[in-house]
Amino acid sequence: MITMIINLSCYGHAVFLLFQVQESFVPLGGGSGELGLAIGGGADYGEFPFVTAAHGGGATVGDIILEIGGTPVLGMTLGDVRGVLNSCPHPIRIKTVSPGEWRAENI
Repeated sequence: MITMIINLSCYGHAVFLLFQVQESFVPLGGGSGELGLAIGGGADYGEFPFVTAAHGGGATVGDIILEIGGTPVLGMTLGDVRGVLNSCPHPIRIKTVSPGEWRAENI
């Protein structure tokens, strides 16, 4: 597990958001050869990319996807995220964060 820190400065106050980043591998689904992961969201919908279905472990439905195969995907359209997902060697390494799992530190 990795901790990611984001510094937000607003009205002269520094606030740091701390996230617990999960790194996992997405397996292929059984004999079908399909990925064990479905995604939604994306910049074209005004959302971060997120997990809509997860079969066989590796991620949790609702998790926000930060990276796929080492490529940052925040700010990408859904089509671009799917392109990254489909171009990675298997098993695919992803980094996610669960929504709501953060805390603010006022410094």
